[in-house]
Amino acid sequence: MNTETEGKEGQTMQNSTDRYELFVIDMYEYSGWQPAGTRATEREAVEAAKRIILDSFSGTGEAGYRQWLMFGEDVIVTAPAGAPRVEFSGRAFVKSLCGLSSD
Repeated sequence: MNTETEGKEGQTMQNSTDRYELFVIDMYEYSGWQPAGTRATEREAVEAAKRIILDSFSGTGEAGYRQWLMFGEDVIVTAPAGAPRVEFSGRAFVKSLCGLSSD
């Protein structure tokens, strides 16, 4: 990955390929970013990220959100070099699903 665009906690958000890359963060056994494939378009990558997140939790409300924070999977989507940063937040997505406001 190149370091042109930094994300939360100083992590890079662009890669050096021509595809959108997905990385999963297991929040129970945090072990860094684990590769989860690539997609040709931003839309495909964001949809894949949402599916991964949806498969990792089933709660609602504040309790569901907290359960996801402890045991769920978050996804980082990196854009190809030269493409705009992907504006996707797993936390905001889960908060909306749980009926919570996003900070």
